[in-house]
Amino acid sequence: MKRKRKMTMNKSVMTALLAGMLFTGGTAVAADTTPVPPCRNVSSGSRYFDGNRPMAQRGAQRFFLKEALGLNSRQEARLSELQRLHFEKASAERQALFGLQRELRVESMKQRPDGQRISDLSEQIGRKHAALARMRSLHLQEIASVLDRRQVETFLKMQEQRWERRSRG
Repeated sequence: MKRKRKMTMNKSVMTALLAGMLFTGGTAVAADTTPVPPCRNVSSGSRYFDGNRPMAQRGAQRFFLKEALGLNSRQEARLSELQRLHFEKASAERQALFGLQRELRVESMKQRPDGQRISDLSEQIGRKHAALARMRSLHLQEIASVLDRRQVETFLKMQEQRWERRSRG
């Protein structure tokens, strides 16, 4: 009888704890549902490009970029074209990189992985990363050629904030 009562009590305690965790999680999610209005400055700590707001659509990103940098229509059109060209060039390299990474995972998980194959794949992956880094650098140089000095400084601050957010997870 005592054992049955103890099991019932354990179930009750576990149910109460689970309900408490669900309630706490639900209130935390509901707590911050107000939209964050965009501000015009991009200073350190600005909520303009904060990770609290999803920016999934490229159109939204372009709008925020245009507003933050004060782009004119000519600059906006040129940046849009540069972005499109960069994406087309880099996508083939990225696909090749993903394929090499997949091969490396498969080879590494084999019962008897081939050390030489792993070494070769690692070297190829490194070369793809280097090629993508060069492409990214060229793309940034092209962007800088379209912007004035103030816009470049603002753009660099925005990029720094973006990397800080990414590094925090």
